[in-house]
Amino acid sequence: MRDGWQQCGVAGRYSVIGVDPAEAAVSLARVRFPQIDFVSGFAPEAVLAEARLADAFVLSDVLEHIENDRAMVERLVAVAKNGALFLTTVPANQELWTEHDVSHGHFRRYSLESFAALWRDVPVSTRLLSYFNSRLYPVVYGLRRLHQWRNNQAAHNATDLALPLAPINRALRTVFAGEAKHLVKHIGRETSAYSRGVSIIGLFRKESLSSHA
Repeated sequence: MRDGWQQCGVAGRYSVIGVDPAEAAVSLARVRFPQIDFVSGFAPEAVLAEARLADAFVLSDVLEHIENDRAMVERLVAVAKNGALFLTTVPANQELWTEHDVSHGHFRRYSLESFAALWRDVPVSTRLLSYFNSRLYPVVYGLRRLHQWRNNQAAHNATDLALPLAPINRALRTVFAGEAKHLVKHIGRETSAYSRGVSIIGLFRKESLSSHA
């Protein structure tokens, strides 16, 4: 992850603040990414002044951990300035639900329809709404079913996050990253770039109440 931050130049080009309610996670993040500010607490309250000025909010696999996800979306949009962007990712397809989700504290996996409904009736326009991690969907589905069978749905803290061998991991990363251009081409379109996927990505833009109405 550190290499990814350095390669894209996020910390050098932008002012970035990370927020997490777990102090242990924040402490670890500060060690790994000393060039980035981290705050322990709940967004947006823990960074209210900064949130009101932010150009973009990134919620990478966050909303599935929040029981009242709608309230979280409403709070964030309410404090954001007009024109602010919300880049969000969430796990997709309830058929992929396994002990992995339970162990990671997920309340749900989303469909395109349920994720779109989460952002309905708040003053945002949808710039992108699509499944992604589509090319690896058959692999993930097969592994989840195998993992579930082996553990007979009784394992505690079971996950499928084991790191594969380096050559395999590089190949998987290449396949996954190969979806990026197709997703970018769908920004501004009303259709999903892929018909299914392990995850969903959404890009939303805060609009004034008058223009939203």
